[in-house]
Amino acid sequence: MREVNVNSIIDKGKLNKFFLAIFSVCLLVVVFDGYDMNVYGTTLPSIMKELALNPTQTGFLASTALAGMIFGAIFFGMLADKIGRKKVLMIGISIYAIFTGLCGFVNDVDTFAVLRFISGMGMASISPVSASLITEYSPKAQRGILVTLLITSIQVGQIIATLSGVALIENVGWRAIYWIAFIPIIFAALIYNVIPESPQFYLQRGKIDEMRNILIKANPEFNPSEDDVYEVSTSNKTKATVASLFQDGRGWNTIMVWIMFFCNLYIAFGVLTWLPKLMTMLGYTLKSSLMFSAIMSVGGIVGSLIGGVVANKIGFKKVLIIYYIACAIMINLITIKMSLGLFIILLAITGLFIGSQQNMLYAYASDNYPISILGTALGWGSSFGRLGSVIAPMLIGALMSAGLSVSALFSTFSVPAIAAAIAVSLMRKPASIVDAT
Repeated sequence: MREVNVNSIIDKGKLNKFFLAIFSVCLLVVVFDGYDMNVYGTTLPSIMKELALNPTQTGFLASTALAGMIFGAIFFGMLADKIGRKKVLMIGISIYAIFTGLCGFVNDVDTFAVLRFISGMGMASISPVSASLITEYSPKAQRGILVTLLITSIQVGQIIATLSGVALIENVGWRAIYWIAFIPIIFAALIYNVIPESPQFYLQRGKIDEMRNILIKANPEFNPSEDDVYEVSTSNKTKATVASLFQDGRGWNTIMVWIMFFCNLYIAFGVLTWLPKLMTMLGYTLKSSLMFSAIMSVGGIVGSLIGGVVANKIGFKKVLIIYYIACAIMINLITIKMSLGLFIILLAITGLFIGSQQNMLYAYASDNYPISILGTALGWGSSFGRLGSVIAPMLIGALMSAGLSVSALFSTFSVPAIAAAIAVSLMRKPASIVDAT
């Protein structure tokens, strides 16, 4: 009788069609996480005009979906460790698609808020669960870059939302931007047919044949025998509870990770929600302001790719510190009066740092937890991030109503950037898992 460590077999595999298929489906799903991040900001000027909303009301309405994400991130993150990541991903993307698409048919603020809250609950599961799946089903040598690329697709979704606004709002109206969200309903079928469940999920339920077939696909060099006994790594047998995030020396890092998630999404959602409106306040047209959002998202993609490559050499911790400090500096520069060409360059550089912090944090945080509790860890981390995304739009709206200038509003984002830099610098090497640094 031979003991077979499932995680070890997968870790030693090479990047092949099996891994790429899982990665591709997860990537398509995560694109719509990014789409959702920009859909409200893209339509915000039009919604404010049609529904006659003031900045405070607009900020509150923006936070309804984000509030849903807080509950969804906690609930679905823990549920993924119980019923399986695959099922949760199918449920989450379906909820998001249906209720976001319905937003394009409503005419009153209250109904819009309720639909956005429910869609936010579904959306909250997508990135954490997808990152957990890629962490479980990827060769160890390429795992960090694959997780980074996966979360980078958020910026792709942001760009799609912005360009959809540029193409459709003036000719069709803002509602069409929400109807596009019906598309990912078809992804549920792809998830069902392509993505496997967690190895531990199969083993706990005695589904040995399924586990054996998956290992053959993941690592063709693996030769199974009928008397093989399958097991996951000892660290991956930890029971998934909130308390487990604070056990075995993980407590301090968990708190620091939560702080970083909070700061990341405070900055990202605050900027993405209000950028088009703030740019129009500076005298730019709506179409130009939407293009500025797209430019920032492109910068985020470049920043994630560069950061992922550099992090493989010097570690995610050092890269994140550099990015946070640079973000604090750059976000203050883009409100200075300058030529359009220079402004676009600085905007892209600012987006490079803002748009890639969350992407790299998923990869960095994943290395701090056993796979068995990774869904719970990323779910709770994401929920604290969503708290930041709830507070930012409302606070910026309130500050705008109070009469703060555009430059003063942007300068407030330096505070969470510096706080995140301090948090990542205080991260400790995990006691039971090899750290990303």
